[in-house]
Amino acid sequence: MKSFILSLGISALLAANTTNSKACVVEVCQSLHQQSETRDVKNFHAISSSGSYTVNVMMGEEESLSIQGDAEDINKIETVVENGVLRIRTKRNRSSWNSVGKKVTINITAKRLDGLMLSGSGILNLDGVMNSASADIQLSGSGEINADVDTQNTAVALSGSGNVNLSGKTGSVNIVVSGSGDVKAKKLATETGNIKVAGSGNVYISAQKDLNASVFGSGSIKYIGDPNVSINKVGSGNVSKID
Repeated sequence: MKSFILSLGISALLAANTTNSKACVVEVCQSLHQQSETRDVKNFHAISSSGSYTVNVMMGEEESLSIQGDAEDINKIETVVENGVLRIRTKRNRSSWNSVGKKVTINITAKRLDGLMLSGSGILNLDGVMNSASADIQLSGSGEINADVDTQNTAVALSGSGNVNLSGKTGSVNIVVSGSGDVKAKKLATETGNIKVAGSGNVYISAQKDLNASVFGSGSIKYIGDPNVSINKVGSGNVSKID
C-alpha cells in the first residue's frame, strides 16, 4: 500500500513538473517574439498615429522613437516625418494592412509639439505639456487622447466614439464633436469656449469669460465657471452648469 501511495506521489510530481515545463516553454516562446526597435526621427512638431497602438509621448531635449512588441508587428509599422508631422501607420500592402496586434507600444520623445492626431482604436498619451501658441488635437474613431496644454488657442475635433481628456490652460478653445464621443476638459482652464456637438457626444468644459454652445442632436455641453453663455440648440440635447 505504501508503495502504491509513493508511486502516486511521484507520478503527481512528474506531472506537475511537466506542466510547469510546458508553461515555461510557452513563456519563453512569447518573450522571444517580443522585441524593441529604435528608429531615427528628426524635425517634427506634430504626431499622427493611425492604428491600435499605444503611443506614449514625453517632452524632452531630444527627439527619439522606440517600438516594443512582436517582431512581426514591428516590421509592419512605418514611421516617417512628412512636412513636420511624425506619422505612425501600418505599411500599405495587402499582407500587413490593418493587421498589427494591439500589444504594440511606441515611445516618443519630442522637443516641441503643436499637434496630436489619432485615428483608430489606439491610445495617445502625452507626458509633459504641449507648450506652443496653438494646439491642434484630432481624434477619429474609438481611441483615446490624453494631453496637457499651455497655449493661447486650442482646437479639438472628435469624430466617432473616442475620448479626449485635456488639462492645463489655454486662452480660448474650439471644440467640435460629431458622434458619440466625449471631450473632458474640466481641468483645462480657459477664458473662452466655442463648443459644437452634433450627435450624442458630450463636452465637459471650464470657461471663465464666454461660452458659445451649440448642440444639434441628443448630446450635451456641461460647464463649470460663470461665463456669459450663448446657446444654440436643436433636438433633445442640453447645455447645463455643473459643480
